[in-house]
Amino acid sequence: MRRLAPLAALALLACASAPRTGWSDQRVCWVERPADPPPTPALWMELLVRGLDPRTRLATTPPIDCVGNQVTWDGPGMACADNSLAKALLPGRPLTDADVVVSKPSEDVRLVWVMTNRYASGEAMGPVALVTVGGRETVIHATGVLRGFAVRPRLRLEKLGGVTLLVAEGERCGPADGTSGTCERGLRIMSLRGNRFVPETVAGPEGACETPGFLFLQREESERLDSGWRRRHELTASVDFRPDALVLQELLLVRDSDPRHPGAPARTFRRAEDQLTIGWKDGRLVASGRTLWDRMRER
Repeated sequence: MRRLAPLAALALLACASAPRTGWSDQRVCWVERPADPPPTPALWMELLVRGLDPRTRLATTPPIDCVGNQVTWDGPGMACADNSLAKALLPGRPLTDADVVVSKPSEDVRLVWVMTNRYASGEAMGPVALVTVGGRETVIHATGVLRGFAVRPRLRLEKLGGVTLLVAEGERCGPADGTSGTCERGLRIMSLRGNRFVPETVAGPEGACETPGFLFLQREESERLDSGWRRRHELTASVDFRPDALVLQELLLVRDSDPRHPGAPARTFRRAEDQLTIGWKDGRLVASGRTLWDRMRER
């Protein structure tokens, strides 16, 4: 296998200021190899991560992507102003095949994410790429740094207001392997700007940051009441991508239970439903208001 140098990487990056939907003519990095057999996780690591030790599978600190850019997260992660847990990177470790996520939007297109780093908050981070396979070449057309939940991740492309979005959906669970315990599910949204996937924030109607480009689909929190009872907040949500807007439908249940009687059914304290729309306006994501979770948790 022979790797060719990135094609005019600096020039391509300089053009990344405005969104565009065409990417098939972009060639960021590529290798000459037949389409069959499909690339193995090790080959995806080699293509997306420079300087990866093939024997130990240890990446550099920070990792380097195929273009030569450092793999670091520049946007907010879990909140407009992240706390220390969301900022804390765990020590590096050897990468495994499970750290490579490959989704197949179409017959010859792949979305590939190599999770090179982990956060104490339960997220993973690493280079992500839009790739075509076929003929005798595997071509990376766009790259970026993705941060998202690491359990059962799935990647896909969506369109919103003529802009191509990368959507990464996954879970974080109690145990690291997600085999048991309570799991939260969410999705990260990034926009394709030129040949780069870029982290987004969601602004409110007044322009201030309401949330990072991250939406919870399933979430739970509990607290102890003065009475000794436990109050649990349970969120379930769905997302519908339409041509002109992303629609978030939320359901929030607040239930109280008595720890002294674990077999007794929980008592519903509050139930609320709402719908939030997020559109693309003036080069950014803009929401019609705040999420139901944020509004209810402030009461």
